[in-house]
Formats: sequence, structure tokens, C-alpha cells
Amino acid sequence: MDNNEDIIKMEVVLTDYKNYLKEAFQLDDLTIAALGVESERMKKMSLIQRHPFLFHGLLSIISNLLYPFWGLNRKVHLSNEDFVFISSTDPVFRTKNIGLITGNLSYSIIHLPNFHIKQAKNYDKYFKNQNIKAFFPTISLFNVLKARKQLKRFSKACTLDQKANEYKVMECVLSIFLIYDNVVKDVLRNYTEFNGKWILEHQIYFYAPVVFNLRSLGKKTTMLQHGLFFKPTMDFFPLNCDKVLCCSEREKKIYIREGVEEERVKVLGIPLQTLTSSAHQKREGREEKEYNLLLLLSIVTDANVSLIKEILRYIQGKYDKVLLRFRPRSRDKDMIMLGDSIDSFAISDQGHTIVEDLQRSKNVITFSADAIVEIVKVNSPFLYIWLKEYQDFIKEIDCATMDNYKEKVDQLMNSEIVTNKMQEMAVEMVGEQNIEIIKSRFVDYIKSRT
Repeated sequence: MDNNEDIIKMEVVLTDYKNYLKEAFQLDDLTIAALGVESERMKKMSLIQRHPFLFHGLLSIISNLLYPFWGLNRKVHLSNEDFVFISSTDPVFRTKNIGLITGNLSYSIIHLPNFHIKQAKNYDKYFKNQNIKAFFPTISLFNVLKARKQLKRFSKACTLDQKANEYKVMECVLSIFLIYDNVVKDVLRNYTEFNGKWILEHQIYFYAPVVFNLRSLGKKTTMLQHGLFFKPTMDFFPLNCDKVLCCSEREKKIYIREGVEEERVKVLGIPLQTLTSSAHQKREGREEKEYNLLLLLSIVTDANVSLIKEILRYIQGKYDKVLLRFRPRSRDKDMIMLGDSIDSFAISDQGHTIVEDLQRSKNVITFSADAIVEIVKVNSPFLYIWLKEYQDFIKEIDCATMDNYKEKVDQLMNSEIVTNKMQEMAVEMVGEQNIEIIKSRFVDYIKSRT
């Protein structure tokens, strides 16, 4: 893993605390590595993260009052399902698409509690309309108080410097883990003999206690990968679950290169959240469009804002009729960060879908990896610009970096060829798009004994 500094940093984050964690909670190395991921992410802690017991206590009170009033089923009831899907009430409603690939399989969905309380009501309404069993277990005050007591015992036993920032971060991460660990133990208590497959939307965050507890029970877990990646990232490495359903052969090669056994990696297809729009009408040519170029932004951060501004200035100086589309979840913040560098561009209205913007644009430049799935579906000529250079990937796919983006942008805008190298390699790059093939792969995997 020498090519990935993030992974190396993640693995050493909790080195000093490893023995304490093993002794106090019997955590295994993979679970400690998952906690290390969170410790690395939480170097800059939010208010909620700084006071986990307070805010999860409030979450407990609010959800246990509202969920019964809304008619949400808090108590999990499993029977003979082929699989259980572990998800959460995330604003990105990925879970609703699971039915597109399940065929005649029987399944239930368990949504882990989080702070998106209103989303739980929307999820419940959707699944009831679809006649799908969905459960919404809540955090009890007992779960919170028990976790607080566990942490106090741990702190008393730990002789390391508890004033150090690393300890404070680790303490917050551990607090959240312990709260959810208690919730998961409550959920699984009656299902130690359940023989269906356990499919998880993620493997870290509050999913880590699920993986840990199921592993302790001798149960296998599978991560249904929720997005694309182009280098090893802390979301997916090291692989905490027993197996992963990844998006493409390209990603499978990365897993194997990073030491994951080939039999643990199965290729499924494009991410779950992209399946609903799989029937986009492909374009046959580059007929006259409202815009010459659509720019699809990813999240803007302190680390990449100057690079994005540089690229925008170059495009602004050479090309007209350019439409700029922001990432919906960070739109307001991103617009502020980019300031006057976006003044000359048309800005996509929030009411427009990405498909609509693609269909009214002649060419596309994207900073977002996940957007490539939608671009490929409509056969748009496009260019993917890395804000950081990853040589291993560039050898496989024709994309742009900060070193060559000017040349690549000009080639895209001046070319008359609809299908470029990236589109020809679309399936290898983003994954299979045919829902029937994806469904067949998923059903076969669930029915298999492996």
C-alpha cells in the first residue's frame, strides 16, 4: 500500500491504543482499523462529534418519541429472508433502488439510526408502498448510558496521555462505536441462527459495529459498494467485510493489488443510486445544443479550490455557452468558495436533473467520478479531470490532470468524434449498466453458498 498515504496514516492512527482496545472490548484488528478511519476523518471534530453522549442522548429521546407517532417499526422481525440489507436513512436515498436487482428474492431492510430523523419517515412511507419490510431500530438511553460507563472504565485503565488531541479524537470515535455496538447487540440478540446473507451499504462509520458483532457470531458480511473509486480510499480499504460487491473489473484489480483475495471480490455493476435512470436515450450525434459545454463539479474544498478556479479561468477565457452544475449537497458552500470565478457561467437551476443538463449540452467536463455513470448512459463526449494525479489510473484511462488539462480540454472541444476512449472503456471504468445483468449477478450471489 505504499502508493496510498491515506491508508498508511489510517493504519497507524490507533497503534498506541490497539492493545487497550483489544483488552477492554475484545476488538479485532479489522475493527480497530475501521476505528482508525474515523479517527483520521475526525481530526477536525464537529460539535456533535465532540459531545457524542449528549447528542446521541437527544437523538434517542426524539426518535423514540417520533417513530411510534409516525408508525415506524422499531423492533426488527426477521424470518426466512434470503438476505438482510443494512442501510441508514441517508439523504441520498440509495436503498430505494435495491428492489430493482432482487428479482424474486425475499429480504428485509434494517436502517441504522442517525440524525436524519425526518428521512426515516420518508423511507418508511416509500417501503410500505412497495410492500417491503423495513425496520428502524432506535438508540435507547440505556445504550448511551452503558456506552458512557464503558468509556469511563476504558479511560481509567488507559495510561496514555489523555490530554493529547489524538486521544480526544479516539475517545469520541470509540464513544460512537460503543453506542452503536450496544444497539446492534440488541438487534442481533434474537437472530444468532439467521442463515440469510447480511448485505451492508458500508463497512465503517456506524456500520463497523454491525460487521464486528456478526463476525463475532461467525456470520459473513458483504459490502454492496455504494460508489466508484479510482485509488484505494479509506472508505473501502482495508476491506472490513468478508466480501465486497464492487462496481467494475477495474476496481476488482485495485482490491486484488492491495492484497484482498480474489475470491472475496465480486463484480456487480454501477452504483445502486444510479440504477433508476438507466434507460436514458443515447445520442447519435453532436447536434446543436443549448450549451457547448457542461461542467460538473465535485465538492469544493480548501485543498482543491485554487485548482478548480485555475481550470475555470482557462475555460472562461476560451469558450462560450458554458453551463456549470454544482454538487447538490454542497451547492451553497461551493458557490461561496468559488466566488467571482463563476460569474461568467450559466448556473444550472436546482430543479434540473443531471440528465436534463446532459441532454442540453454538447460536451461535458466532470470533476465528479460518480457523474461519469450518467454521462456514459447518454453517450456524451466528455473529459474527466483529476485534481490530483494518480499515475496508476492514468495508464488505463484517458483523463486530464493539472499537468495536461489545457491540451485535453481543447481536444474535447474541437473533436468531431462522438465516442472517445473513455466511452469505449465505459463498462470497465464505471461498471455494467444493464439492470438485467446486474440483477442476475446479484441474485446468483445471494443464492450461492459462498
